[in-house]
Amino acid sequence: MSEDLIKSVEELTTSRKMYGLGQLEYILSVLKQGSPIFLNVKDKGILMAGEITDSSTRSEGRLDLRRMDKQERILKVLERFTNEFEALALPLNVTIKEYVLFLVVCLKLIRKLADGPQKSLVFAQTLAKINQMFVSHPVQYSKRAINYPLELLFLVTEFTIEASKSLESSYLLDDITKSQFVTLMAKYCTDSESPLLDLVKDLSRIPKFRLNITVGQEHQKIVGDILRHCFSKMSYDIKIDTIKKLVTKIASGENDAIVLAHYNTIKLMLSGDDDLVGEISKLANQEITTTKHNRFVGGILTELSIPSEKS
Repeated sequence: MSEDLIKSVEELTTSRKMYGLGQLEYILSVLKQGSPIFLNVKDKGILMAGEITDSSTRSEGRLDLRRMDKQERILKVLERFTNEFEALALPLNVTIKEYVLFLVVCLKLIRKLADGPQKSLVFAQTLAKINQMFVSHPVQYSKRAINYPLELLFLVTEFTIEASKSLESSYLLDDITKSQFVTLMAKYCTDSESPLLDLVKDLSRIPKFRLNITVGQEHQKIVGDILRHCFSKMSYDIKIDTIKKLVTKIASGENDAIVLAHYNTIKLMLSGDDDLVGEISKLANQEITTTKHNRFVGGILTELSIPSEKS
């Protein structure tokens, strides 16, 4: 990021009498955490701060934060940081690691805003902004990658939850943002016997960037919606293999709660994908006719065996 942005905050922290000194020190710490994003800018020889000559990426100069209240400071720093990420880092084909770090900085800044509609609106605006970035610079990562895609998924779900808190209705993620996770979701559908449950379990275990956040039902609901969208874009072979594994898990009857979770995952995946309904019916009927099940599992399999029952 530009020297001006760092120095705008740094110079104010030298005064012990400065209003909101603790907040300024926090902002400075967060910005420095995001500085690795801009290493490629320097490595590529792109000019920074006052040396920038291209009008599209020229530094806007120092921010005058001295007379702003705490809310205004956060909003102004967030705006400048986002603009510099978009103008300086994004054109260099940022990696998923840099997208993650960008959202971490934004999350830590926005969380310091006062609770209320404005805070939710800023979360929503940031999601809309990054969705625009994904249009021109989609996320790239290998099929074997796991940690960074999971971190990005966690951040997107957390932003969505926060954006919905003070708004009249839940924030709906754009399909473009959901599509950034097709590769990750395909990996879980291929490697896991319980894709949704394992995704949520892994989101719970990954580090949360020193933030006190617990993954819960709201996260699972959003992850489920992303999984549903991505599942519709997977190959037929992956789809049918995933459904087979889930039906098998249901038939094993581990316990009623897990059986119900697998059933709900299947119904979620079938939403908008009626071509698989017939295959599901065949699989469920095979299980019913070849194996004895308890009443609950039998009822679930019977429900799945009826082709007319579509999500």
